[in-house]
Amino acid sequence: NNPRQIPTFSWDSLDLNQPVFCGADKCLFSASSSKNNANTTTAATTSTTHQSYINFKEQTSHGYLVQTSEFFESIFDGYKIARYLSKTFEIRHFLLEPPVTTLIDRRMAKRLFRNTSHPKRYRKMNWVPSLSPSNNTHPPARRTKTVVQKI
Repeated sequence: NNPRQIPTFSWDSLDLNQPVFCGADKCLFSASSSKNNANTTTAATTSTTHQSYINFKEQTSHGYLVQTSEFFESIFDGYKIARYLSKTFEIRHFLLEPPVTTLIDRRMAKRLFRNTSHPKRYRKMNWVPSLSPSNNTHPPARRTKTVVQKI
């Protein structure tokens, strides 16, 4: 195992047919294995983030937050704070697993964000050429780091 290697995340874990809820830095996706038989569009019409999350959790068993900006430390810090509050004061939180840094390519990002209110959000991500060798007929894939967290 290379300690510098970035873990991979299976983007198939996300249900891309369900509405996606985005804030300034993160988007909330339903999980593909979630109980998605309910209509999740009610969360999209809710005026507050808190109420959107309540509606989301009533209709799905879990989902994933995907960080779309470069402020990764905030999601890692948030997880540490939530764990501290939970252990110290028995406060419940919705973060089921620690966040994971992973790579995403432009094609996958475009698929992820097509059902959002800002489908071109992926264009603002920090894209760099892939370090993996490419064949002579295609340019190197453009990738960026992102953070995913199960909730």
